[in-house]
Amino acid sequence: MGRQSLCIVGYCDDLILLSPIVKHAEILLEKCEKYAKKWKMEFNVKKSVTMSLGPEFESKSFKMNGSELPTVDSFVYLGLPLSKKSDNNNFFEEKFKKVERAFYSLYGLGCKPRHLSPRSIGFIYKQYCQSIIRYGLECLHLPKYKIKEFNIRQNMMLKQAIGLSKFALSTPLLNALKVEKITEVYMKQKLYFYKQIMSNKLTKQVFNCIKEFYPRNKAPKESYLKQLELVNMQIGFSVSLETYKKSLSDLSNIFLCKNKGLVDSVCSLIYKMDTDKKDENIWKTHKLYKKLIYSKT
Repeated sequence: MGRQSLCIVGYCDDLILLSPIVKHAEILLEKCEKYAKKWKMEFNVKKSVTMSLGPEFESKSFKMNGSELPTVDSFVYLGLPLSKKSDNNNFFEEKFKKVERAFYSLYGLGCKPRHLSPRSIGFIYKQYCQSIIRYGLECLHLPKYKIKEFNIRQNMMLKQAIGLSKFALSTPLLNALKVEKITEVYMKQKLYFYKQIMSNKLTKQVFNCIKEFYPRNKAPKESYLKQLELVNMQIGFSVSLETYKKSLSDLSNIFLCKNKGLVDSVCSLIYKMDTDKKDENIWKTHKLYKKLIYSKT
């Protein structure tokens, strides 16, 4: 792009070589071999693969250190999937299963009804479990139906740990516990990523170049541009470095429960459960808590 060479993506000893033509790819591999030989290193052929995204590469095989590199349809780089099909559902399904396993493993430490306060359960879930799924959300695409499914599964976990029915209302509970919906986490990660991109001269240049390449509203649905566009539609304006803080604030407000009185009542009961643990009527209050959660928003 311009005078900048973007054919090598590297992080420590993990490298990706990018090339639009076969000859260029062969030159890059040759340079890697020479560099390794000069500094008495050796690239691990068993951990190296090739993936083609164009017809020119389909029937071509590449070699390194005399060994042929296997051709694959997908691979994982720095914990993120790179695939020809752009299907990230399985990747995030496995990540959310890790979230569930991490949370259920805390049952033995008291993250269950009548053992730990709802506020503490919400804090532990947010800090140590929900954080697992955040990695990769900033740049990878998830369809709406999958995000909705993760929202439901998150709500079920928290309600079960607190002792609520699965039919209890979720939004006022999440607001009271200060736990974000997966939809909110997903969209905020796009904004965080935008700030990182625009704070670096090279990534900003790449972003603007890609933005100019696609006509308006014609970017692929899996692309980051399209995902950021959906966030802009939610907040009602196009995010920029000047409007970054406002965009985060507006996005948070979208996911707040409209019935603030109900949220305040839930917060009050949660506080009572935190402070009056020795009160004999605490579990009667818990029943009232259930009743309140069932109220209409």
